[in-house]
Amino acid sequence: MLSGQQFRLTMDTLAVESIDENRRVAVHVPAGSVIRVAKGPVAVVERALVEVVWASHRLTMFFVDLQDRGERITSTDTT
Repeated sequence: MLSGQQFRLTMDTLAVESIDENRRVAVHVPAGSVIRVAKGPVAVVERALVEVVWASHRLTMFFVDLQDRGERITSTDTT
């Protein structure tokens, strides 16, 4: 599980924000953004979703997008 880990996106990525129970909107998260995994995935499977926090927005994105378009930030990273 990736909860609490941070990633820096290396490519622009789409995510989904839930406005309310019935409305969801696509959100463009630009390359260079730092996101924190809030929840998931429980199992690393194709099409698994993760809940992330970016710029105080709670978003959902595909785990594969995080893998392919992000680099994990470790506590030893200085940038």
